[in-house]
Amino acid sequence: MPAECTRFMLNLMNQWKLTFALCVPCVAVGLGAILIYYISGNDLTDDNLSQPPNEEDEAQLQVKLKEKADEEKHKMYSNIILGNRSLEMGCYDDAVEYYTKYLTICPQSDNQLIAHVLHSRATAFYNTKLYSKSLADCNKVLESLPINKDTLFLRAKVLINMNNLKLAAEDVTIYLLTRDSEHHVEEDVSFALLIIISFDDETIDQFQKTKNSASLLLKQIKQITYYNESFLDEILNAVDPKVLDKDQFKTNMITAIRMLRNFMDKYNEGTTPTDPLDVIKIKNSFELRLNVIQRLQNIPEINETIQ
Repeated sequence: MPAECTRFMLNLMNQWKLTFALCVPCVAVGLGAILIYYISGNDLTDDNLSQPPNEEDEAQLQVKLKEKADEEKHKMYSNIILGNRSLEMGCYDDAVEYYTKYLTICPQSDNQLIAHVLHSRATAFYNTKLYSKSLADCNKVLESLPINKDTLFLRAKVLINMNNLKLAAEDVTIYLLTRDSEHHVEEDVSFALLIIISFDDETIDQFQKTKNSASLLLKQIKQITYYNESFLDEILNAVDPKVLDKDQFKTNMITAIRMLRNFMDKYNEGTTPTDPLDVIKIKNSFELRLNVIQRLQNIPEINETIQ
């Protein structure tokens, strides 16, 4: 019996050895095949990724990018077109909305077009009586186009409604006296002159209501009489002749100085001088022109009209 058990155990061990000898190589071969397949698959993927893009695919991508850019550009400029249509139809709130959309996304390098849109939005604001917003847009335009006549005229109208007749009178003085004034619409010229007259009336009214106004007026006139031709030449030299007819401008200012000197001479002699109210108008005219010269200095050329 023990001998039979021993033989049984030996046979069983021999069977396990045979099975192990047969299975292990098979499993090893299978695992090796899987590992080789996995590695080769990864190498193939890496090779594909490292290859340069196909020229045809690259061209298609460029076409798609261009189409996308053109679409965005068209969408951006369509806001201006829709804004202009709304402005013409009197839909001012809609116009403001479209212009604002453009200004939010437009390239900052396009100064002329931005100025056009700001001027148009200022017009819409003006027509809805939002004068502070209209003034802000006008100021932005005049920062880059300091003597743009359309915007100067619009800002003057805004300033009248904000009770700033002095600056409005300066704006329309530039509007009237810079070159190409012969192309102005007669109705606009009349309105500009009315602003200057209104400024004179306001100054006269303040003169009549102010204590010791006569002595203050005499002091201001005396200061003007000190100006001479060489002073005018000096300040006018900084103004480009394309912007202003300097000879005519100088002649007008010299005439005003002479009239004020004549007034002071008569006053000092104790004779009846010119009516003080007329003198105020002469003084205002001179001071407006002096301020205009200071604003026109170092401006290289007339700015294009915003259409």
